[in-house]
Amino acid sequence: MALAFKTRELQLRITPTGEEAVGTYDFESPGGDIREDSDGYVVDAAIQSYKLESFVSGNPSEWPIGGASVSLEVKNKARRKATVVVRANLRPHEATARTNPAFQFRATVTVLVIADLKGSTS
Repeated sequence: MALAFKTRELQLRITPTGEEAVGTYDFESPGGDIREDSDGYVVDAAIQSYKLESFVSGNPSEWPIGGASVSLEVKNKARRKATVVVRANLRPHEATARTNPAFQFRATVTVLVIADLKGSTS
């Protein structure tokens, strides 16, 4: 079974207003065509790691993050490529952090993309 693995780190600036921050990674197969089965092209992705950070006036802060979510999906699967879409959102504990522009938040997400290459058997 021939598999292709690629990782990519994405940094997303998050506004604490309830809007999702969205980042994309356009994966291209490094070793040939992606195998296709009855469900489409065999390519998937996983969150390898993520880190949520808060800043006040540009300086790292220990401000409590509150509720947070990080998700991903694989779209536009094709013969040699796919698009990975990463979404991050957070809800800080205090109303001050939601309304004061000095508070900034960032998500660093590392995704792992795995593709089953044509010519392999599974």
